[in-house]
Amino acid sequence: MPAVSRAQFFTAADAPNPTKFLPAPVSDECNPHFAQDIYTHFSLKAFRDSAYLTDMRYANYDYRSTSEVNLRNYYSSRHMVFFQPAFGLAVSSYKNPKVFLFLDGCRMSSNQMLSLIPSSWLRLRPFVRLREATFGTYNSARSYEYNYSSAPNNSFPSNEGTFGWLTGMVMSCLNPWQADTILSRAYQHGWFRQVSGGMWNSDMNTSRLLGTVAFARLMSKAMFRDSLRNVQHQVDMLLHPDRFGRGGAVSPTPSATISELMNNDTLMLKLASFIPTCADENNGGFQSDMSRYLQLKALRDSIDENLLMGSGYDDIENQMEYLGPVVGVGILPNNVPNMHNLLLTVAEVSQQLCDIVRAESVMRRRPYEVFGHEPYTLEDLNAMQQSSSYPSAYAARGVATALALSMIAPHMTDTLMQVGLQYGLNRGIAGTSWYSDIEAGKWAGCIAIALVATGSDFLDLLDAAQSEYIDYHDAIITESPTVRAADPQSATPLYTIDGRLATPQSRGLLVGKNRKIIVR
Repeated sequence: MPAVSRAQFFTAADAPNPTKFLPAPVSDECNPHFAQDIYTHFSLKAFRDSAYLTDMRYANYDYRSTSEVNLRNYYSSRHMVFFQPAFGLAVSSYKNPKVFLFLDGCRMSSNQMLSLIPSSWLRLRPFVRLREATFGTYNSARSYEYNYSSAPNNSFPSNEGTFGWLTGMVMSCLNPWQADTILSRAYQHGWFRQVSGGMWNSDMNTSRLLGTVAFARLMSKAMFRDSLRNVQHQVDMLLHPDRFGRGGAVSPTPSATISELMNNDTLMLKLASFIPTCADENNGGFQSDMSRYLQLKALRDSIDENLLMGSGYDDIENQMEYLGPVVGVGILPNNVPNMHNLLLTVAEVSQQLCDIVRAESVMRRRPYEVFGHEPYTLEDLNAMQQSSSYPSAYAARGVATALALSMIAPHMTDTLMQVGLQYGLNRGIAGTSWYSDIEAGKWAGCIAIALVATGSDFLDLLDAAQSEYIDYHDAIITESPTVRAADPQSATPLYTIDGRLATPQSRGLLVGKNRKIIVR
């Protein structure tokens, strides 16, 4: 793998590629996607007078029009300041620099992933498209004409939105006692971006998803987990010096296990509050949902009927059967118990979050009821009609499972995310969920990953699950492989990848002499 700079944990060469699992953003004004963005923008614009202007400015920055040096200075002097009230520790290039370099390395890594997104995906920011005055932004463009003719003021992809949520996830791992407050701050970071007119709702949804993908990619690397443990210890000493004796000896940690977090009703209610409320049938959001359903329904003929029916199978472990073939493992408790335990846990947290939101949501008719179409599902229709479809627990579990699996099998991240996202989208194609149900479900899956990762037993469980996966495949996993091409005179190559000769630049799954080398 190419050498990384400073604290950066992965480069563009081994970063997840969003173009492999995300659809290109829709930016024209004649489609239901943009209609939903417009509706949400004006709904949030009403909060501008009640928002904290200083916080809005700290959460907004025009990263495209500046250098990496200026961006690092912004990250140090503004972004970290935004999170400091929740994190409880001043972090910058000169205050606790070790912690800063670790967090800045996460930001730099996420930017490597975003650098793979083509310029054709760029979208003008709301305040530019709608010719509004800028509000609460730093480094705003000089004029509308400049905005319309220059890339710096396009909102997708959003580095700020991506590493805003990523920062919150990593910080919550560093200070698990304040995880709910830190994640609340991370949620506000994106909310302020939307209120200020700097980002569309669909941009924010995608940015948070990408932030979680970057987090999963980081967690997949043993060197990151080792660094995380090291920095955790330093943050713990700074925040809780009373727990440490002479020589750094530590008293028993009060941080909670994953199971204890799941059973903390107050915490779960707070995290569930991050998921937007459900729109009823009498507003612009629902009109957009109906238009999008008709677009999705047109895809039915291109999707295998068994997959559509399978997405309607009401079993909390169904997504493991759906995603298991991607990584070549039958994910069963007697087969790979640690993997199964991790995936079942993230699925249960996702389901729990969705159940909390459902209990408070408006009951809407499902797509097949509104349009009188026959749905593709194995569920009892009478029971389905008595339950809320918002948010989609299938989408939540699909995304959360794909993210957790990508921590275990990082070389399959792009495919896992594609299949995991499709798992939830199939519900829309089948006619049982609205698009907004699916979007809220994906967000619930991201929140579930953030919660599980703060558990005191998470890193050990992930270590065990990844080792189990390696043993299952009789594989060697490495972050700095020494891969040699076969002897040109040899009839059988020493290593091949997808049937072709491997080179020192090869990535992914290398097969040779019945062994597999997973290059992280």
